[in-house]
Amino acid sequence: MPPPRPPPPLVDDLVEEVLLRFPPKDPAALVRAALVCKRWRRLISDPRFRRRFREFHRTPPMLGMFCSGCSLVYRRFVATTAFRAHHAERGYRRALDARHGRVLLLGEGGTLFVWDPITGEERKVPSPRLPPQYTMSLTWTAAVLCSSASASGCDHLDCHHGPFIVVVVRSLLGAAGVVETLICTYSSDAAAWSEPTRGQGPSYLRGLVDPRMRSVLVGNAFYFGILKERAALKYNLQLHQMSWIQLPPSVPLRRQILLTTTEDGGLGLATEHESKLYVWSRKDADDVDARWEQSRVTELKMLLPVDADFTSLYAVGSTDDLGIIFMRAGNAVYAIDLKTYKGKKVCEGKINTIVPYMCFYTPELEAACTGEEPSAGGSSA
Repeated sequence: MPPPRPPPPLVDDLVEEVLLRFPPKDPAALVRAALVCKRWRRLISDPRFRRRFREFHRTPPMLGMFCSGCSLVYRRFVATTAFRAHHAERGYRRALDARHGRVLLLGEGGTLFVWDPITGEERKVPSPRLPPQYTMSLTWTAAVLCSSASASGCDHLDCHHGPFIVVVVRSLLGAAGVVETLICTYSSDAAAWSEPTRGQGPSYLRGLVDPRMRSVLVGNAFYFGILKERAALKYNLQLHQMSWIQLPPSVPLRRQILLTTTEDGGLGLATEHESKLYVWSRKDADDVDARWEQSRVTELKMLLPVDADFTSLYAVGSTDDLGIIFMRAGNAVYAIDLKTYKGKKVCEGKINTIVPYMCFYTPELEAACTGEEPSAGGSSA
C-alpha cells in the first residue's frame, strides 16, 4: 500500500497570518521561523510583512531598561528579551528618557545625546543658552520624542531613525529671587533651539521641576513632576503653553511619585505608601473639569517574595501603556504587572530610576535569508 501523500503546503497568506501572531517580546522567534525554509524566509524578510507585524501588535514590547543609581556602578542596560543594544554600556552617561525608539542620554558637563540602540546611531544635542537675567539654574529635566508627535502625524511604529525633538525644562532663579520655569525645544530638523517659553507657577508652589521623575506624554502634552508638591507641570507641544495641574490631595509627599499613562492613554499616577501601591487616573481631558480617581490599591506583600525588604520600598519607574511599575525593595528591583498582578525580580542594585526601552525589533534577517547564522545587529520589526 503506497504511503499517504503529505498534506499540501499552506498558502502564503495563511503562513503570514500565523507569523503575524508571533509575540513581539521574543525578537528571536521570527529569526527561528525564517530558518525553517526559504519560503518563510522570503515572507518574513519582506518589508510589507514587518509593517503588518507592527500594525497588528500596535504596542511595542519592552526590550530592556536603563537603570541609574547614585553611583556609576549602577548605570547599565538590562535586557528583558534577546535584544542587545549597540554599545549599551555607555560608562558615565545616564538615560534621562526613552520614547519612540530613541534614548536621551546625559553625558559629562550636562551634554545631551539622542541615541538609537537598534542602529547604534548617536547625535549630540547642543546646549541651550540661558537668558542673562537668570542668576542660577536650580533643577532641570529633559524628554525626547518623534518630531511628528505634537502634530499626530506619525503612528510611531517605525520612526526611531527619523527626526526628533528634545524638550528641556528648567527651574531658574531670577534677578528678583523669584523661581521661574523655562522650557526650550530642540528640533533635529532645524538643528536649533526654539525661543524659550517662560512661566511662574501659582503662589502656593515653589515650582522646582523634579529631575528624578520621568516625564509622561499624553496626547500632545508633556507632564513633568514638581519637587515635594502635589502638582505637575503641563506643557502643550502645539501651543507652546505651560500650565500647572493639581495631584490628588491624598498623595503622600514623602514617597516617590510616578507620572504614568493609563491603558486608555490618559494621565495616571502611582506611588507606594505603607507597603501598598496606590494608582490614580485622571478623568476628563479638560483641565477645568478634570478629576482624579483612585483606580486601585494593591498590597505589595501579595506580589513580592516573602523575603523582600518591605522596610525600604521605592517606586523607581513605569512603562507607557504596558501597565508595569518598577519597585525597588532594598537592593532588588521588581517589575509589577498591574494586569496580571504578578511581580518579577529584574535586577539588583541601589537603583533610583528606571527608564524602559520600548520598540519593535527583529534581529538581522538578511543572514537568515542566506542560511547563515543571524548577526547581532537588527532592524525595527
